[in-house]
Amino acid sequence: MKLNHIILKAILFYCVNAVQAHQIQNTVPSKSSAFAQQEVFHSEILEEDRTINIFLPESFHESSEKHTYPVLLLLEDEFFLMTSGVVKHLSSVERMPETIVVSLVDGPIIPKLYTNGSDFWPKDWKQLPFGKNPEPFTAHLKQELFPYLKKNFRANDFNMIMGLSGTAVYALHAFAKEPNLFDAHIAIASGDILGMGYEEGVSLIDYVINDFENGTNKTGYLYVTSADSDGNGNSPMIKANLEELEKRLSPYRSEDFHFISKIFPNEGHYDVALPALEEALGLIFPKEKWFAKYRDIINGPGNAMKNIDDHFQKLSEEYGFEILPKTKRWNSTNSLSRIGAILLREGSTLEAIEVIKRWVSYRPNSIDALNELATAYKANRDFEKAASVMEKVEKLSSKVNVGFKAHKDSLNYVLEQYYKLNLKVFQADSTPEDVDNIFEMFTDDFTYVHPKYGGVYTREDLYNGYMRNQKNGGYDGSVIDIKVENNIVGLNAIAVSKRFIKREEGKIVEGDAQMALFEFKDGKIFRIYEYW
Repeated sequence: MKLNHIILKAILFYCVNAVQAHQIQNTVPSKSSAFAQQEVFHSEILEEDRTINIFLPESFHESSEKHTYPVLLLLEDEFFLMTSGVVKHLSSVERMPETIVVSLVDGPIIPKLYTNGSDFWPKDWKQLPFGKNPEPFTAHLKQELFPYLKKNFRANDFNMIMGLSGTAVYALHAFAKEPNLFDAHIAIASGDILGMGYEEGVSLIDYVINDFENGTNKTGYLYVTSADSDGNGNSPMIKANLEELEKRLSPYRSEDFHFISKIFPNEGHYDVALPALEEALGLIFPKEKWFAKYRDIINGPGNAMKNIDDHFQKLSEEYGFEILPKTKRWNSTNSLSRIGAILLREGSTLEAIEVIKRWVSYRPNSIDALNELATAYKANRDFEKAASVMEKVEKLSSKVNVGFKAHKDSLNYVLEQYYKLNLKVFQADSTPEDVDNIFEMFTDDFTYVHPKYGGVYTREDLYNGYMRNQKNGGYDGSVIDIKVENNIVGLNAIAVSKRFIKREEGKIVEGDAQMALFEFKDGKIFRIYEYW
């Protein structure tokens, strides 16, 4: 009983200090929370391999095929993590749609522009020393990259592009010469580029305005900015370019064309990326349109689900792709899951069923959604349908339990191998290679914690201790077995009760019961706590 009490205390310590407590029967193997990946594919058009980083919406793998996603193409890979984080947050609070972020590790191919006397670049640069014909790159986007994203990641046709500093050249080029390729253009730290052009003495501003003046009205969104500190504040042409674009383009603002051209105060050349991105996304996805208040929507006249559908149908028509209501949101009533529960609690059972069924259709493998649907059917005294839904829950739950069993078995296997290798090292004829085999089972950041014998040991500390004991004859074969009497498997952790079986004076003796807690990461032992 005393040993079991010690094991329980250790588990409680682990749960409070290491991970949130889980019910073992409902636990599945841990999985990465990262939703980014890198892909390399060959471009026939560019005749080279192209590397891209892709951030996927958090719900991508759980969502039905009905869910498609806009694409934000980032020309500067340095800002991939920042951009992905901003998009993840804003979409999670329904300030913008869930969006795929794609960054070009190899960068874009930009046109070679005349500097037109820019005071930001060296005065002897008549043209930028970099750049070439961008048409093959544009063809690559149209014919290879965008179809690839559609086929593999359910990308839709709403495309945004974002460039910073030098890479903003292509973003502005696309707006000037490829108006149908992107729906939104974001050019940050680019005030100097506005004054450049394809011909000497003709700026990109001239080129864009000429299109509007000739009736080639562009649609969508354009965001252009630079920090006030660019060029150490000694490049007045940057501010002049942005002000000129604002003045000359203002007459063409419309319901179909929105733009911002501004100097961003109190920011640096690259520092401005974060606040500028947030402002640009606010231009494209205004809060007043995107921040849906579900309670207000369903309280209008008519059916709750139809009111929600009408709201998102209107938004979909404006943006040109299907926009669907959120199924779940953290700590918010603005989701189908919460609205379904509210309707059920208020006695609007049939409307609740309709909303929850939609939740299930969007997340067909969600046990939470199915459980809620079964509850709604029971409230409507439709016990046959409730039973049918619970059968699906049971099947999904069995898959979860199988997954946990595999996880549990794998941890037990690692533990078993650990004790086998230790037993081998404890023999008189063990070698340094036997010690190395034990340490192959540890993560690089492994720690060994033994409060009674010195506290915390690093991987290196423990390895040196093993080697020293071996060299000094500390392993003499007196330990003949390690008997594991009990273990409790949790999420990436096992609490163990064991005894050393020793040969002493010709007799086999069982040592005292000892308790340890093993923590695992990526299939290896991450930490060992000894409680004896």
